Order: sequence, then structure tokens, then C-alpha cells
Amino acid sequence: ILFSGDVFGSHYFDSRIFDDLVGDFDYAFKYYYDHIMRPFKTDVLNALRLYEPLEIEIIANLHGPIIRDNPNKYLNLYKKWSNKDEKLHRRKVVSIFYVTSYKNTKDMAQSIFDGIESNDSLIANIYDLTALDESNMISILEESTGIIIGAPTINGDVPKPVWDLLSCMMLIEKRGKLGGCFGSYGWSGEAVEMMNSRLKSLKFRVPLTPIKIKLIPTKEELLDCYDFGREFGEVVNGKMVEMTLN
Repeated sequence: ILFSGDVFGSHYFDSRIFDDLVGDFDYAFKYYYDHIMRPFKTDVLNALRLYEPLEIEIIANLHGPIIRDNPNKYLNLYKKWSNKDEKLHRRKVVSIFYVTSYKNTKDMAQSIFDGIESNDSLIANIYDLTALDESNMISILEESTGIIIGAPTINGDVPKPVWDLLSCMMLIEKRGKLGGCFGSYGWSGEAVEMMNSRLKSLKFRVPLTPIKIKLIPTKEELLDCYDFGREFGEVVNGKMVEMTLN
């Protein structure tokens, strides 16, 4: 019997206690992993290595059904979810997420993307946040070494899709990840500072001073965005010293 504590648990209660009596609880099992264990994937893998020599017949966790029907299924699911795909990490990934109202932030995002792409050793991706759900966000965040977020300021605040993304960051392992921010504004421009502050509070390294542009970016300002992306990519690759004090 493996007394696993929080590991292999579920946010789920059934008076029948055992998994083979409860029936299908896969959704609850995955939900628990995503929201409780996912930030500790490295620790999960270390624990799984300790379990490998054991012939486990029952997993007695603290939360959810006790697992006695095919415990290897659940051991293998944790291994699958926690393992990092080595192929993805041969080249570091930088992902840009943005929300746009009048295309200004989108134009900035594209120029930053072009700057990152100028470094052949990186994989650059760009995403409109309104087209992503939470599971997409988490998967992209996990595979990315660099994460850059862009948003306009709306009523003195950050748009909701960006707050949703920042909330997802609590569910991932952040060691070694770098963050950056940019945005456009018409009046006050608080969104950029809010995003930057949140990244720092989440323990991201924020290597560059955020970039924000009033209204429609000029050609010169888009060149500044390109340089921001290029320099961010150089920091990700360890070729440039970080410019801001965190």
C-alpha cells in the first residue's frame, strides 16, 4: 500500500471509497493534478522514481477515491503529465500573448515577435488571448522559457483575458522563466505597470523595462518594439545582461 498524501488525490468524495466502486472520476483526478500538483512537476517526477521499484497494489491518498483497480494507470498518468518533452526544449520557446482593441497592441506584438524571430536559435509564438482557453494557456506557459504579455489599458485596468492568463501562471513551475510586458493606451496606461508588477510578484525574472505606446504606434516605435523582442531573445539565450533591477 502506498500512502501517498496529496499525490494521486482528487477533489472528489464518494461514500463508496474505492475507485472501482465509484466509477469514472478521471476528470476530478486530472483537475486535482492541474490545480494542486502541476506546479511541482519536478518533485512529482522525483517521487515517481522512488515508487518505480515497488509493486504497488493500492494507492491510499488523502483526497478522493482510494485506488486499488489498476494503480499503474494513475502512476503512468502522473508520469505522462509531469514529464517534459525534450524535443520541445532543444530550442527555447518565447511566447507572446496579447489582447487588442484597435489593433495597436496587435501591431506591437507582431513587431516584438519579428524581433524574437531574428534569433534563429529560438522558437517564437504569438497568441491572441481571446482565442485560448485555460488548458491551452497552461500548456503554452509550461513549454515557454520566455513569456511576454501585451494589453491596452481599458478603464484604468488590464483586460480580463490577461488577468485569466496571469491566474494560470500560479499553476506552473516558474523556475528559470523570464517575463516581459508591453501595451498601448489612450489616456493613463496603467495596464503595463500592473502586468509587470504581477509578473514580479509571481517570481518571474523581468529582464527589460516594459514598453508602452500612446495610441497608434509610429514606424519608429514599432522599431523599438522589434528591438525589445530581439533583446528579450538575447537575454533568454544568455547573450545579454538583464537591464532592469527586480
